[in-house]
Amino acid sequence: MTLLYIVLDILQHMTLSGKCVCGAVSYTIPSQEEEEIELWACHCDTCRQWTSGILFSLSPCHPVFEGEE
Repeated sequence: MTLLYIVLDILQHMTLSGKCVCGAVSYTIPSQEEEEIELWACHCDTCRQWTSGILFSLSPCHPVFEGEE
């Protein structure tokens, strides 16, 4: 099992959360245990310019937002 698959397995069982700098808006991303997490990578020129490397993206999730702007 590669490191990438180990990380994806860990993320699938975690609840992630965060908030904006001022704290007015927060979000929670529930664990994705019911859904399989997929990872996409893009190597196009635009993505490499925007990210200074390869763009990695996880499958869509269902974040829960609280607060207002």
